[in-house]
Amino acid sequence: MFEIFLSSITGIFFFLSVHIILWRIFPSNNPRMLLLFFLAFAGTILSIIVHLFFFNTDIISVTSTIWLDVFFIICYLFLYAGLSRSVSLTLLEKISVANSIDFDSLVKDYESSIRFLDRMELMKKNEYINISNNMVTIRPKGRKLIKLTRIFGRLIGVSLEG
Repeated sequence: MFEIFLSSITGIFFFLSVHIILWRIFPSNNPRMLLLFFLAFAGTILSIIVHLFFFNTDIISVTSTIWLDVFFIICYLFLYAGLSRSVSLTLLEKISVANSIDFDSLVKDYESSIRFLDRMELMKKNEYINISNNMVTIRPKGRKLIKLTRIFGRLIGVSLEG
């Protein structure tokens, strides 16, 4: 089991390292999903090579390495896509920069989004924002989430665009 995990981590480390380096050298607002797919594929191939070279050639352990890679890659892609295209995180970022913002101006900016009011209500329910007297303010829980999001976004070179 340890050899499966170690092989998989090698490929995932390669995938994440090359992804971060490329996105830092060539920043873009385009998520470049095809390039991410090729990097993920290369990372999986590296995991297989490491497993076959250093450990055993048992088909079950090689297959397990592949599936563990796929699991990590899918988790990362969901995180990456959610971070770069999240309407809720973009709203929190906009509110945190201004500290408080007029609700009507937010409605005007997001009038084309059919889920805007749902997102605002959910963020209020989860105590990320406060809405009172037609003003939206960010709460400490929302500020913590935005700080974490900014750190991760800077690391992988993604800006919020939801």
